[in-house]
Amino acid sequence: MNAYSELHQPDFICLTETWLNADKEKARQLDGYNNFFCHRKNRIGGGVGILARESLNVTHLTSHTTKTFSALWLLLHDNKYPIIIGCIYHPPNADNNTTLDYISDTLLNLLQKRPSSQVITCGDFNRLPLSDLSEQAGLRNLVDFNTREGSMLL
Repeated sequence: MNAYSELHQPDFICLTETWLNADKEKARQLDGYNNFFCHRKNRIGGGVGILARESLNVTHLTSHTTKTFSALWLLLHDNKYPIIIGCIYHPPNADNNTTLDYISDTLLNLLQKRPSSQVITCGDFNRLPLSDLSEQAGLRNLVDFNTREGSMLL
């Protein structure tokens, strides 16, 4: 990850299936980035994180973890359009309806408080049917090619 961040210098690095806890989180610190993590409690595996370039004005909005999924939401403060950034991990065997309801309710709540915000979501959705949610929330997919074994990033 250090080599990637030094070469490409991204503003954000979104991580899924971090397998971290609060003690191991410090090992993922990158120079020039602030860490935001949502660990699964009382379970190994899963978890999400977002590393944000220190020069950006970013705040933690909310995070949520259950036995079935993890999600982390940040706000990038921008003079013109604030940007809500969500990173979500939905395991392959997780209940789709629970995760979809959570994403929908959270987006609605966050956008009601910040109606001029743009939204970026990323993560590992593992067969989560996102077409209805994407249509309702006005989201569009930026990746238009298969990224792994016939599956596409959403």
